[in-house]
Amino acid sequence: MNSTDIILIALLLFFMSIHLASAMMMYQYMIQRGEKLSIFLMRLKIFSAISKYRNVTKQESGQTGYLFYVWIISVNLAISSFILMVVLDILPHIHEYIIVIGNTKAASIFSNILSL
Repeated sequence: MNSTDIILIALLLFFMSIHLASAMMMYQYMIQRGEKLSIFLMRLKIFSAISKYRNVTKQESGQTGYLFYVWIISVNLAISSFILMVVLDILPHIHEYIIVIGNTKAASIFSNILSL
């Protein structure tokens, strides 16, 4: 595990914690507004609670609450950092996969590109 992997794992954990915190804050907001939501069933009904949060904040202020955007952006950044980590781990070894498939010319071209 190199330093890039450690940084990307740290970013992934950071974005996932923001995602989870914003979901809990939206859930708490809906409970304060009088919605009958169970904390124990939060994982099962999180999407309906977030949809209700979006509708309630849009009705109250005319625009969607900021926690909804924090929730969406943080999960997208977490997924992006995971995909980047996977791609960066596979990229140095892709010429080995091409050799296994049998295309040695493509493997040598790819090796030359990686060595630049």
